[in-house]
Amino acid sequence: MRFPIRRATSNDAETLARFGERLARESEGKTLDPATIRAGVRSVFERERGAFYLVAETPDDDEEEENMPAGTLMVTREWSDWRNGFFWWM
Repeated sequence: MRFPIRRATSNDAETLARFGERLARESEGKTLDPATIRAGVRSVFERERGAFYLVAETPDDDEEEENMPAGTLMVTREWSDWRNGFFWWM
């Protein structure tokens, strides 16, 4: 089974925030402030942050149904003094 992967847009912001809230709760037992995480997600789209999101979607078995988000990934840019350059951090 293959999951289509695409670059997220600002239309995905609510889904990205909900997925982030669930990840924090499941992996660290933390409850995030909804307004803060939503502002943080929107900030990636509204300002140059050196970050972007990817969205994996359910496979399209039925052409009449829309693919649903199945997972997300945020990629950020990080400076490496060891290598004197920027690298993607996932």
